Amino acid sequence: MKTKSSSSRLGPERVPPPITLSHTNQACGPRTILNIIKSGYRRWTMPEIRKDYATPTWVVFSAARSQRPGAFRNPKDATPKESCPFCEGHEAMTPPEILAYRDRGGPNGPGWSIRCVPNKFPALERVGEVREHRDGPFLSVDGVGAHEIIVESPDHDGHLATLDDRQVERVLRAYRERYHDLAADRRIKYVQIFKN
Repeated sequence: MKTKSSSSRLGPERVPPPITLSHTNQACGPRTILNIIKSGYRRWTMPEIRKDYATPTWVVFSAARSQRPGAFRNPKDATPKESCPFCEGHEAMTPPEILAYRDRGGPNGPGWSIRCVPNKFPALERVGEVREHRDGPFLSVDGVGAHEIIVESPDHDGHLATLDDRQVERVLRAYRERYHDLAADRRIKYVQIFKN
């Protein structure tokens, strides 16, 4: 593919549109663009937690969440087992495991009874330091944290209530282990375990 670039040949009728910041939807000039570059592009691509002044709460924003396959799919349309990254035998379709309970097999392979992996499309990222940012009256902090998935059994379409007692005990132990590990990270102020 050939491209031509010559800013001196652009006439007034061919001036490119101004660059806008996605979080403000306002045009920005060269000075703002330079500040973005100086402050590090990562600041503008990593998740962030913003203060909502209408309701005194904090809201997580993450571009990675929009990249999920089937993010807008009807919940009744289940992922076929042959392409499900959480089914046993498909361990290569997920990031390396953080925690696994297994009766047989090696790490990142079949034989597990419970498996915990980082979310490939995280709302928060476990890198960097928490820094506060002000943009006029608006306040945000870098989205530093963790977003993990605990697969409660190889038959993950089931429900917790249908698991045997030993498996429920393992699930609760996995929740506790992950909770304590995350709570030990000084950057993380709150750990929430929820089930989809």
